[in-house]
This record gives sequence, C-alpha cells and structure tokens, in this order.
Amino acid sequence: MPNHGRDDAGARAIQDFLNSMRNSTVSEADVERFRCLLGDCAGGRSPSQAPHWNQWVRYRNSLRGLHTIGAYQGDPPPLRGLTFPTLVVNGAETVAFHRAINAALVRTRLLAEALELPGSYNSPASAPDYFAAEWLKFHRRAYAGRSQQPLSVGRFDAAPHID
Repeated sequence: MPNHGRDDAGARAIQDFLNSMRNSTVSEADVERFRCLLGDCAGGRSPSQAPHWNQWVRYRNSLRGLHTIGAYQGDPPPLRGLTFPTLVVNGAETVAFHRAINAALVRTRLLAEALELPGSYNSPASAPDYFAAEWLKFHRRAYAGRSQQPLSVGRFDAAPHID
C-alpha cells in the first residue's frame, strides 16, 4: 500500500488501536472495538452476537502482538520472488484498507488471484463449503502442468478453525 497504509484512515485507526494494546490487559470491550474496526459492526450489529465471539474473546491477548504488522517497513517487491500460488480472498464486507492490502498483494505476487466471496470480511468461515470449492478450483488451475499435484481435501469445516 502507498506509504505502508498510513494514508488510509481505516488502516491508521486500526494500527493506532493495536499500538494501544501493547503490554495491556485486553478486555472484551477491546475485542469488540477491534472487530468493529474490521467492519463487524456494520448495520448496528454487535460482534458479541457473532458465532465466533467466544473464540475471539478466548484468544483476545493475541491483539497485543498485532501492532508488529503495521510497524513493518519493508517493501513488497521481495514478494515477487515467492513461487507458490496465492489466493487472496475478500468478503463482501471486507473493509477498504484490507481490500487495498489485498489488491496490492495481487498486483505484487506473480502467482496470485483475487476471489470475492459473499459474507463478512471473514467469508471463508461464513461460507466454508463455497470457499473450499473455489480454493480447490484455484489450486488445480495454479498447479496445472507443474510437478506438484493439487491438494485433495474433504470438507473444509473438518479442518481446525483459525480466525
């Protein structure tokens, strides 16, 4: 992203919030604020009503280390050297600054494709079977004619959930 995202108000707001979480006790209210910054409060929704709320609260202290993402000062050109295919996913409600990051990844990576899914910004979790089907199609296209074979998986929701 231009200026490492600091030109985007949404990216700045989330980075300021994450910087404030360093060495602090992370409360449920902090989790809710973080989720709202990600767009989970659109239309007056409360993240605490989301199916993954208990998991987000359980792992809330991980917010204390996320400030390092915004502190990264490197440039994206080294990403061009990565040789594995990458599927970059947006959900229908992905916030603007995440869309900008994802678009920059697609532009920078030689073997990258974008996929827009219905649902929240965390669309793979909200539409797991659709996501798995699209991911498998991508993987087969990406590895067509290469020595490494595409993966074969069962149901996506049988895998451990990481959010």
